[in-house]
Amino acid sequence: IFKKAARVDAAPKAIRSHQTERGVKLSGDLIAAHRPELRGALVNAAQTPGDFTLDLTEVGAIDACALGQVRMLEQSLIRRGNRLEILASKQTKPAFDAAQMTLQGVT
Repeated sequence: IFKKAARVDAAPKAIRSHQTERGVKLSGDLIAAHRPELRGALVNAAQTPGDFTLDLTEVGAIDACALGQVRMLEQSLIRRGNRLEILASKQTKPAFDAAQMTLQGVT
């Protein structure tokens, strides 16, 4: 009476990033397999002076590795006296809740 799990063949979506007026917008799947690309996008983001907006409203999946990198960006900004504003999708909100990270907007 066991049901066979559905097979998922979809490959993770590559990370795309582009600068916005107040920060960076990322799309794709923020997962360990894409760690170098995510790290590059966030390191560049950390160089931006002032408060920073990280728009993740088009992110499909996020894992603990990516959450850790977002947390490091947040800590870097706080040390400079700035803040990180995170915008997330309804799909990724539970991950941020589990990591006890505050979101400024959910779409």
